[in-house]
Amino acid sequence: MDTMMRSRAIAVFLLLLAVLAACLAACTGPGTPPGASPVHAVQNGTVAAQEIPGPVLTRVLTPSVTPGNRTENAVRFPDGPVSLTLHSAKKVLGLGTLGDIFIGADPGEVFLVLDITVTNNGLAEGYVFTNRSVGVHTPDQATRSNRQQTSHTAFRKSQEHLLLPPIALEQGESLSGQVIFAVNDSEEYRINLLDNSSGRLSSRMADFRSLLTTQHPVDLTVSDVSKVTNFTSTQPMPGHRFLVLNVTITNNDIKDGFPFTWESVTLQDLRGSDYAPHSLNNGQNLMTNFKNPVPPDTRIAWKRSVSGQLVFGIADSPEYRLNLIDANRSVIASRIIPAG
Repeated sequence: MDTMMRSRAIAVFLLLLAVLAACLAACTGPGTPPGASPVHAVQNGTVAAQEIPGPVLTRVLTPSVTPGNRTENAVRFPDGPVSLTLHSAKKVLGLGTLGDIFIGADPGEVFLVLDITVTNNGLAEGYVFTNRSVGVHTPDQATRSNRQQTSHTAFRKSQEHLLLPPIALEQGESLSGQVIFAVNDSEEYRINLLDNSSGRLSSRMADFRSLLTTQHPVDLTVSDVSKVTNFTSTQPMPGHRFLVLNVTITNNDIKDGFPFTWESVTLQDLRGSDYAPHSLNNGQNLMTNFKNPVPPDTRIAWKRSVSGQLVFGIADSPEYRLNLIDANRSVIASRIIPAG
């Protein structure tokens, strides 16, 4: 009996020890070594990501583009540390004084005269404006010029403040004046201000499509276009046609009168390379074929108009540009002439 009681007591004691050991194991679990990171729970076979502080993000300015139109015309480029302000733009066929110091543009080209201001806003080391600091090109890149014209005396005498590089600008300083480029005639130009590595600092568009001067002193309207291969008394040069335009020229703002001559208009073939530097309205025999040719030499009074036919000899083309020129050889009106 005593032996049986002793065996039962030992069994109970061993059972209590086993229960106590199990409780201790459940409460403490496996230990973590000092200084070690705790192990993260495993979810779906991957370790849960620790929460790491993210990087500081800097907003990057990118060109805004009009939806559906990704041409360079639609792009507005942000200014860099040096900015360009375009005050005015004009196209001229010649600079200087006729019969004295004068230079004319090549056929089909114009001198693009830009009145600008360049401001060094943020270059602490300074900015040097050179004759390659401004670049000009058409949106289709068909013509470009990265060298402004300063060498000829006519350029210097024709402008009040022609910029003559190099000019050093400290931070916070500006320069203002005119720059001149010889470029193909176009309705639009992009003007870029460049750094010393030809990177773009600032960009502006010059759009001539609405007509070329802010005052619109003289207006030009084309009401009819026709092509004639020959007349009984007169034939065009080989490979040319007579292009006949019915036009109206109106003097809106010139109180002393607008002096119109047969050389006051030019015509350019926009699909080829032909160019007519003037009309043929000074040809007496040719003018006998028209009912109402525009006189070859007339002064259009203030608020008055002259209407009639202008005649050009030029290669056949579906599209032309007609320019009206003032006495200073500046293009003051321009029209695209469909003639398909």
